[in-house]
Amino acid sequence: MQVQEIFDDVKGRAEKVSKEAQARYEKVSKQAQDVIKTSRDTAKKAGDLVKKNAKKVADTNQTTAKGLFDNAKVSLTKAREAGIKEFAAQPAAFLPEGKDDVVKAYNVTVTTVTKTREDLAKLLKKSADQIKVTIEGKKPVAKKATTARKPAARKAPAKKATTARKAPAKAAAAS
Repeated sequence: MQVQEIFDDVKGRAEKVSKEAQARYEKVSKQAQDVIKTSRDTAKKAGDLVKKNAKKVADTNQTTAKGLFDNAKVSLTKAREAGIKEFAAQPAAFLPEGKDDVVKAYNVTVTTVTKTREDLAKLLKKSADQIKVTIEGKKPVAKKATTARKPAARKAPAKKATTARKAPAKAAAAS
């Protein structure tokens, strides 16, 4: 009889461990699927964000390049009509306009790239937090807004009273 009881006990424990392992497997499998979905969605959003902003930069630079090319054609035509003597006398007068357009395009590009970086950082942080919640199974604790406190102003230490004595007049005159 004892062998049968031991066998039933081992069999019961094995079934229990098997069920626990299956439950853990299903939980981890669901978490993995959620992480994959979150990662895929984040990658899609990031790709769309980069695509949109890259197109904006490309359009800005293309418009600027077209304007510079048109200005160069006008300057070349002006130089041909003026003749070589006038061109040689004042070559700066025939330079194409467009410096301001190039600077403006540069500033738009820098602003767009900076904003893209910031938006991507926010997107990735949000995604990482969501993945962390998925894996840990609990919501993150909201951070309390803290106000910056100024340290209490310290009073300057009181100056020590000095009791410097003047040298006697006779001793000063003897020197």
